[in-house]
Amino acid sequence: MNRELLKIKNSSSSSIEKEKQKLQKLLDSHLMTDENWVNFKQAFQEEYPEYYNGLMSDFSDLTESNLRIITLLKLELSNQEISSLLGITIDAVKKSKQRLRKRFGQKYEELFVGN
Repeated sequence: MNRELLKIKNSSSSSIEKEKQKLQKLLDSHLMTDENWVNFKQAFQEEYPEYYNGLMSDFSDLTESNLRIITLLKLELSNQEISSLLGITIDAVKKSKQRLRKRFGQKYEELFVGN
């Protein structure tokens, strides 16, 4: 599907393999529904606990919509892949990214730093 998903699939760490499979399954099933988003977010939190907790601590006012875009960008998905997963247009993805950049300015890059 894309580079990051291939990295996840090919990771040698057996202790997190199950979580990676769960993330992959959720990504494959699309995140349009609220239920799928909740399941994906939980799997993402389990896979990247330090990153997610830091994100929530440093950027506590993020909306669920912001989190969807940020977590998918963290997985290095393309605008096309994000639009397909969320059931929105590529332009909507680009606009969301622009709004995040405008809102956080120089701190924008910090949204993606961490484990």
